[in-house]
Amino acid sequence: MSEELKANNYTKKGSSFGVYESYTIGATNFNELKKYKIVPNKDYKGYGKRKPDGVIADRRNKDDIRVIAIVEYKDPSDFDSEEKKSKAFRQCNNYCQVVGAEFGIVTDTREYFYINPNINEDLATETYEDDFGTKRSYSLIQNEDGYNLSHNLVKDLSDLTEVNKSLALFDRLLKEIDSGNTKLIVERKLNPNNLAKNVWQSIWLASGENPDLCLSTFVEIFIFRYLSDLKILDKNNDGVPIDFESVKNSGKDVCLKYYFNNVRGHIKALFPESSHDNTSIINGFILDSRIKEHNHLFFNILTSFSNFLTNEKDEEIKLVNIDPEFKSRLYEDFLKRSISQKNWGQYFTPRNVVKAIIEVSGIEKLGNDAVVGDPACGVGGFLLEPLLTKITNSFSVKAGKLASSVQFRGEDRDPKVIIMAKANMIIYLSEILRDNPTLTKNFATTINEVFKSFHTSILGSLSTTKKDLYDLVMTNPPYVTKGIVNYKEAIKNDGDLKDYYYVNGMGVECFFIEKIINELKPNGKAFIVIPDGLLNRVNDHKIREFIKKHCIIDGIISLPIGTFYSTQKKTYILAITKKSSKDIQQQDKVFGYVVTTIGESLDVYRTPIADNDLKDFVRQFKYFNLDKKLFEPLSINCKTFDIEKFDPKTNWCIDRFWDKQSKIDLGIEEEINIVDIDEYHNQVSRVTGEIQELNKALGKVDKAIASLSPETQSFTLQDLFYLRQGDAYYTLKRIKENAWEGNIPVYSSNTKNDGVLAHILKDEIKLKDRFYDYSLTWAIDGMAGQLFLRNEENRSNLKEDKYLFTVNNHCGVIIPKEKVDFFYSSFFSQRENKNYRDQFLNELEIGFKSIKKKEDIEERDKSFLKFYNSLVYDCPNNKTELESFKGLKIKEDLVDDSENLILAKNSKLNKENIEIILKSGIKSVILNPIQGSKKDDLNSVLVNFKKHIKYLTEESSKIFFKEILPLVVKYYSNRIEIDLRYVMKNVQPLFFQRTRAYGNKKLGTNQIVDIEIAIPIDDEKNFDLVTMEKISKEQDKLSNIKNEIIMKYSELGEMEVVIQ
Repeated sequence: MSEELKANNYTKKGSSFGVYESYTIGATNFNELKKYKIVPNKDYKGYGKRKPDGVIADRRNKDDIRVIAIVEYKDPSDFDSEEKKSKAFRQCNNYCQVVGAEFGIVTDTREYFYINPNINEDLATETYEDDFGTKRSYSLIQNEDGYNLSHNLVKDLSDLTEVNKSLALFDRLLKEIDSGNTKLIVERKLNPNNLAKNVWQSIWLASGENPDLCLSTFVEIFIFRYLSDLKILDKNNDGVPIDFESVKNSGKDVCLKYYFNNVRGHIKALFPESSHDNTSIINGFILDSRIKEHNHLFFNILTSFSNFLTNEKDEEIKLVNIDPEFKSRLYEDFLKRSISQKNWGQYFTPRNVVKAIIEVSGIEKLGNDAVVGDPACGVGGFLLEPLLTKITNSFSVKAGKLASSVQFRGEDRDPKVIIMAKANMIIYLSEILRDNPTLTKNFATTINEVFKSFHTSILGSLSTTKKDLYDLVMTNPPYVTKGIVNYKEAIKNDGDLKDYYYVNGMGVECFFIEKIINELKPNGKAFIVIPDGLLNRVNDHKIREFIKKHCIIDGIISLPIGTFYSTQKKTYILAITKKSSKDIQQQDKVFGYVVTTIGESLDVYRTPIADNDLKDFVRQFKYFNLDKKLFEPLSINCKTFDIEKFDPKTNWCIDRFWDKQSKIDLGIEEEINIVDIDEYHNQVSRVTGEIQELNKALGKVDKAIASLSPETQSFTLQDLFYLRQGDAYYTLKRIKENAWEGNIPVYSSNTKNDGVLAHILKDEIKLKDRFYDYSLTWAIDGMAGQLFLRNEENRSNLKEDKYLFTVNNHCGVIIPKEKVDFFYSSFFSQRENKNYRDQFLNELEIGFKSIKKKEDIEERDKSFLKFYNSLVYDCPNNKTELESFKGLKIKEDLVDDSENLILAKNSKLNKENIEIILKSGIKSVILNPIQGSKKDDLNSVLVNFKKHIKYLTEESSKIFFKEILPLVVKYYSNRIEIDLRYVMKNVQPLFFQRTRAYGNKKLGTNQIVDIEIAIPIDDEKNFDLVTMEKISKEQDKLSNIKNEIIMKYSELGEMEVVIQ
């Protein structure tokens, strides 16, 4: 109510937010906000009494109020599932559209989402109807990379740095987001790549030094210019000008000496070096001020910078808007030939991979004072990138000091990369530094705490032994096996380290795995880039055992070869959560994903490309974490696996769990695995042992099925199912041309995407082509014979839209028959089977009683009488039988074996004639049908029908199928109870066999009608559904064992043995 506005002094003006006014409310409805001209003056109808949590408005013109944003705050418990988030998005969108807001913000103060309420419906994330029946839609706004925009909304409006960051974002949203676009446009940023290369070449040629020091020199000059542009460098303590232009203008003969005497020491004083490792934001300058030629070179470099930072209009450009990619690639470009890099195994992580890991890390959900670490931090990407996207307000100045809501810890063995990381951090914090130029020493203290070098030990950061420190670790540790003996020797000679690293893995990465798991807090998470060796080396089974013992394996993500262009090593992302107790046994499945593209070419040029599986990985991994039990993979790249698949003694490389066809569909080439003779011998021994274990498991399956000892009966598919082929009417071209796209799947011969060709509107599907059934579909051509299970959850065959599908002429449907149909057909062919007879009569009677409409009842009675009157009685020469048909006429002349006439055609069956027949010695007599009439009661006709049902004829069947069956199933549907998974497993090979018989081209209805399947039956000759389900589960085990055997032998076949 308006009391809230008065209590917050909002009746005249909101809190100042640039040119806007911000209102944090929650108890004031739109009608009240309208009275105080906070929202436009209009009729809000049913929404008038709804209460937004926040409004940001432009009220400079009170006659034309413009709402910039609606903000909705949610409790974390109301924001922890896709369903709850969707509900919150809809609520915010409703309010945005009602007041005409430019965008909406929804948050639980940990996660932030921005919505575009003005997007065209065909581009929307979701379309729905609100509480008042109005159709609405919205889209989630994305950042430049295509991930959901998650910029933190400023909380403290007195923090001008954060206010300005939010206002800058708002300005971009207002300019770039509209009805046709929901993604921020990539900003044109300075990318000094070419400048860096040219400068490095100049330094290299002049000095002949290694590329590491050349890079350090460039970075120092870069930071010098950067700090000068931020106005941090103006004059030193002696009043001497130390900005970039002053140094350059000192002249080419003395500019380097001027820099050394006046500037370099001042930068080090502003940003003191760390007492831990003596590194600062600048170190390792290669040029010597005493050498005249170096002064000239330095002048030329400064001139190159000036030329680079001058636009076409001869205007100076400030070095403040730098492509973040530049910093991470800079080191790769310069050091890819470096000997130290090759020995240490430093493969710096592409930023697209860094972004993806950060997106799934949940870093934005960490509480205050959480600790995030990287024990092999390189230039700091995993720790600094979140400041741009997920926790944009983490750092701020409080009480004259730089503080952060999250603690960051980055470690590395190489001091040069730590210097780079520190310089990086200065650039990431440029806005705060610009607004607080006097706090450089405090900044340096914080930066020195974040990034530390451990170069005094061969072990680097492995020399530290901490426990339960980190809430989150994101890292790409070095992975080398060469020289591992030196690491093991150093650890062996230190008692504490020996106790800490006891697994004794094959590569440096194994030590890092131990370190990371030890340093994680219980329930802490880690995302680690690892080489394939850790997952598949026989002698590294102990590290896999260590992982499984101490952690929940959340996921293993396969990255393409070439992801790290300085190596062709196959790599993976390992996602783990540390157990709160080692006694916990993992129940959840393991998420698996094969990434084939990363948004850039996998060559030395790293050209940006549109294809990027990492975005889909992020999307699906987030869905998986919301509900691991119910999650279903959304693409061929993704699978989930039972934890039992990850036996420490087996190969954990998940790519092998995709079959050959899937790999072809994914465009994955079979990779060459190079091993030496010793490793190959180990692998053969491993596979031999594993095959023996699988053979034992196979024996258990054999025994399990034998113990069921089911009695079976063979049926053709035609006996059990309705077989339907689809209609050529449903083509992709017709659906698109007529704008029939909807949400009902059209299945075709396409074997990708679960067989879906397209989605169509319900109204465009002909009634005859609407399927809701628990059924199977099969591909008629293409991958001919491929079966799919449909609507397993709809065994009751409810006609609800969520089950509806249709098929085109490239696809067929296999639908279980109605019981009344199945039992009629079965009894017709097996007249002595009382079970079929009784089941048919029972179903028919229930069906008859279900018919409700008067006209249908009349039709039923008429049809059944016709059906009943079609019976032709082949009566045995038996007194009881003959007397039951008294009054009927003989259908044809009755003669003995010598063709002597006994009784003439149409003779009535009376007492006298029955005696003649009994004495004649003939076996049977054909009698005309009983001629029931409309006057006869249906029940009495049914009673007679039951007595004489075995005298059904072909004519009877025609009447049954044409007239009676359609009428019965109109009111009463009761399908035969059969397990379609069992059916699919047992006929799929036969389908493929038939396909080959028809030239691998087509498999229509005519080619499958006579395929037989053995169905388990119980003692009463009914289908044994329980046994079917049990056998089906054992067949699953059999299939898994078979695939495992194939995979294990193929592993050996894929290895190439070389002498190493």
